[in-house]
Amino acid sequence: MLGEKINYLIKELGTDGKSIAASSGMTPAWLSRMRSGARSYRKNSISVRKLAYGFFVFANEHEETERLCMTVGCTGKNMEEVCTAVIDWFFDDDPLPEEGFANVSPEAFGRKLRSLMELAGTSNSRLGRALNIDASYISRMRSGSRVPQRNSALMIKLCEKLAANIINLGRSEKLADMLGVPDYYITETEAPGLIYGYLYDRTLTDELKAVREIIKNIEAYPSQLNFERIPFAEAAPASVMNSDEKFYHGFAGLQNAVRRFLGRACEDGAKELLLYSDHSIEWMEGRFMVAWATLMLECADRGIQLNVIHNIDRSVPEMLRGIKSWMPLYMSGNIDPSYSIKGKGERFSHTLFISPGKEAIVGTCVTGNEENAVFEYLTDPELIAGLERSFGLMKADCRPLASVYNRLTAPPIGSTIYRFGAIELIPGEMETIVNKRTEPNVSFVIAHKLVCRAFREYASVAAQNALITENK
Repeated sequence: MLGEKINYLIKELGTDGKSIAASSGMTPAWLSRMRSGARSYRKNSISVRKLAYGFFVFANEHEETERLCMTVGCTGKNMEEVCTAVIDWFFDDDPLPEEGFANVSPEAFGRKLRSLMELAGTSNSRLGRALNIDASYISRMRSGSRVPQRNSALMIKLCEKLAANIINLGRSEKLADMLGVPDYYITETEAPGLIYGYLYDRTLTDELKAVREIIKNIEAYPSQLNFERIPFAEAAPASVMNSDEKFYHGFAGLQNAVRRFLGRACEDGAKELLLYSDHSIEWMEGRFMVAWATLMLECADRGIQLNVIHNIDRSVPEMLRGIKSWMPLYMSGNIDPSYSIKGKGERFSHTLFISPGKEAIVGTCVTGNEENAVFEYLTDPELIAGLERSFGLMKADCRPLASVYNRLTAPPIGSTIYRFGAIELIPGEMETIVNKRTEPNVSFVIAHKLVCRAFREYASVAAQNALITENK
């Protein structure tokens, strides 16, 4: 793993082993052995320390310290802090990112520059004069035949000029839409850096976009609870509610079974629902998603406790999308979300929805064949009691996934705090805190390692736009 991380960091800084070896005071052959993994090294070895120092020296001399810090998750800029962060990163267990700040293709660079210049109301000649360069050079950039070196003085000036023009023309909102950021990020100090990132494809991955949406939902509290519901009778039609079907087939069948199940829970005055499913979430799409949200919120409004075991064996982006869709329910306070510490296996997929003592939906199928699955609707008290016991056994192996508090949660001592507008983000290894500091205060605390890692990555990527402090 050490060799892989050394190779990744060399590539990320746009250099080669010879240059890093020279900055480290090592021979190229010595570094080559470290890169190949031919020898194992301890975290406190002199060679590892020299290598970390070499990366710092190279980054500092080539104005790449910010990129080095962003890669290893360091917020400090002095040598000791950065070297320590590099060594910690070398030996942590986190996998290397599959995506990150990629090098933009010339065609994409030109296309983005053309869009920005149009928004800024400028031309090749006017922009060239402002930057003191020939208009033909701007033309080559726009066509994609020339992409300037990153971190160059020219690119810094170009981004500043475009940002100033766009803001002066009153087009900040359009720029925010183009860059995919909240409007309040478009300021004279922040916009140039965002434009720079956009031009060089320093874009958020789908995973980090999902994190951003979760944060935006928390920032919008309590207005985000004012979900535009459809009428109850439309979400749970009488024909579905009054059905006595015992078997439902495929995704469409499961949708009708859930309409009936949730609708009856509301009308029958259920006290609690026990919910678990590791089936594909493809059935929760389209118009049904609105009906599901309407009925779930109706359950919460009626004081029905939602005891949910989330399936965390999904991909991280899928988990984050799920958290986003459950956000209004989390904020209601009538939900107990958890996740099992046991893996689900890969052969079969299961669904188990229980209204204790009343009704249940149960279904099992070969994973990947959910669209043809058969789901049984049960009303027999003895069978439901057995399912309740099964759910209880699963719950015994669960840990909390998230908690919501109508107050601010104090950051742990020594934590790094990122501030984005009204939001205070404190990402940690096993717990992440998102505080909404404006009234009414709310705190969303997430306790899952992979999800926390996604929030840490988001904080690292967005750090250039945040006020960062350390809680001492």
